[in-house]
Amino acid sequence: MEKTVEIQTLAPAKDSTKALAPGQSDNLSEISKLIPKSRKDKAAAAQVLKLLDQNGTLRKFGDLFDVAALTESSLIKALLGDEDALGVAILERRQEEMRATVAGPLATPLETLLAEQIAMCRFHLYLCEAQVIQNQNKWTVGQGAYQQKRLDRAHHRYLSAIKMLAQVRRLQLPNVQPLQVNIGAHVNAAQLNAAQVNGG
Repeated sequence: MEKTVEIQTLAPAKDSTKALAPGQSDNLSEISKLIPKSRKDKAAAAQVLKLLDQNGTLRKFGDLFDVAALTESSLIKALLGDEDALGVAILERRQEEMRATVAGPLATPLETLLAEQIAMCRFHLYLCEAQVIQNQNKWTVGQGAYQQKRLDRAHHRYLSAIKMLAQVRRLQLPNVQPLQVNIGAHVNAAQLNAAQVNGG
């Protein structure tokens, strides 16, 4: 499903030049004119990217086409459909909270990616479970067996993502050397003390 970008969101706001950082340019109007053509014209697409880079909004604009976000949106719509806008918004917020909780406040870029994967695998697992519950009386034996395997694979991917994050975090722990105790030295010291007491 193609993700449509609303042109009006790219229109320059009032006094937008005041918010521009040094080196940035107010070219949103030009970008808006190029977007329809850029969907089929590679040269126009390259020009849009160049202009977005110039005004410092390339990263923000690119978030609209984030592959992970698009995949997550597809999963949510597979569960709720396109009509329940409130439900979609609530689940999107819930997924965002899940990613933040799993990643933690001091997550590295790799931990952030793995937290994102865990949240998505978790949602996909529960989506598979919901589909099995809702359709178990409608499927043939063969269809039911296939869906059960699909559910098992989703569960495996979920646990694998959790395990990978745990391994990454374990590798980041400081390498603490085990405490070494010289038992022989302690024994000799104890014997010396005993001899001094007896001899004294």
